[in-house]
Amino acid sequence: MALGREANDCGGAGAAARGMITDADADAMDSLSCDWDDPHEPTRRPLLSYEDVGEAAFGAPGRNFITWVLYTELIGTCALFFILEGDHLEILFDHAHTQEWFMCAAAAVMIPTLWLADLSSLAFIGGLGACASLSLVGVVLYELVAVGGFPTTLPPALSTTALVHLGTLPVSFGLLAFVFAGHAVFPAIYTSMRAPEEYEEMLDKTYAIVGATCLLIGGAGYALYGDGVADEVTLNLPAGLASTLALALVTVNPFSKFALTMDPVSRGLEKALGVDIN
Repeated sequence: MALGREANDCGGAGAAARGMITDADADAMDSLSCDWDDPHEPTRRPLLSYEDVGEAAFGAPGRNFITWVLYTELIGTCALFFILEGDHLEILFDHAHTQEWFMCAAAAVMIPTLWLADLSSLAFIGGLGACASLSLVGVVLYELVAVGGFPTTLPPALSTTALVHLGTLPVSFGLLAFVFAGHAVFPAIYTSMRAPEEYEEMLDKTYAIVGATCLLIGGAGYALYGDGVADEVTLNLPAGLASTLALALVTVNPFSKFALTMDPVSRGLEKALGVDIN
């Protein structure tokens, strides 16, 4: 949803570059099939996480640094979930409460999902979230055709679009990371796959789908509203059935992603405290 704003801030080339960089980083996860000599273990053990890679290369300082970077990224991403919920719930419920009130209410519902030992119970909500994302693309594209008159009439914002905006490019990468990052969850996905040798193929296909989705919704949002595009393009949609549907769909996604995003942090904290969730 923020890709429309990012197209304004950094240009289309910057968004595309970020997607390719993170896909290449994620592909490197396939290298974790090798073993390493852990000084605290009598036998060699496989590299199962980015923290293991850091420790194998640089010892305990490497593990601590990688842990700090990844956990900061994940916690920051989840904070954006709260902001996203607050923005859209406030509009969806016609400003019945403040944005901060809705953010706290969303946090009160999402945080308890971290207590689940088995995240498979969230599979239904996750599937609903995937359907919501695809439906949201359809709503924005409908607005582009029905309101913007595309392709008969080219939106005026396209004439002012630049390939790269160097002045705001560094700042915009923070929001782009919200779309393409989250690398700390990749080891859990890799090690839990029935056929890990298909990891790279799966990841490339997934990034292709996500990239195409972002290209459509980001391009349509910027084409519709140009420099006036909001931080989330759904906030620009005119009042009506389409915008209400889009707002409702947006609120589903964070609930389906919050527990998975925070799972590495939860497991790391449990390990540090010596808690056995089994």
